[in-house]
Amino acid sequence: MNNIDPIKLQGGKLMNIEENLVLIVEDNVMQAKIVKTIFKTLGYAADHTIDGNEAVKLVKEKHYKAIYMDIGLSTISGDETCKLIREYERQNHLESIPIVAVTANTNPEELKHYKELGMNDAISKPVTIEKAKHILSFCKD
Repeated sequence: MNNIDPIKLQGGKLMNIEENLVLIVEDNVMQAKIVKTIFKTLGYAADHTIDGNEAVKLVKEKHYKAIYMDIGLSTISGDETCKLIREYERQNHLESIPIVAVTANTNPEELKHYKELGMNDAISKPVTIEKAKHILSFCKD
C-alpha cells in the first residue's frame, strides 16, 4: 500500500500524485529542487536526473506525463537527449511524451530548432509556477 494521498487539482479533478509523474532533466541540482517543489505544488511527482543518458533509461522504465529538458546539460545535450527519446518512441510505436526545452535562449530561431528536434515548446529560466503549468499543459489525460 502506498502512502501517497490523492489531491485535488484545479478544476476539482481528483488525481493520485503517483500517476502524475514528470521527469526533470537538469544538471543544476538547486534549480531541479526548486522545479520539483513547483511540480509538487501542482500535483505532480517528479524524478530528477542530471544526465541525458540516464533520462533516456528512465523514459524506457517509467511512464512520464511530461519532460522538463535543460538544454545545456554537462553530459549529452538536451537536444541529443530529445533525439534519443523520440527515436526510442518511434521504434517502439509509443505515444510521444511532451518535452519542453528549458534554456536561457528562447528566440524564434531557437524555438524553431527545438520544435524541429521534436520538442513541444521551449521556455526560459527561471521556471515559475506559470511556466510549470505551461509545461503541464501538453500532458494528455
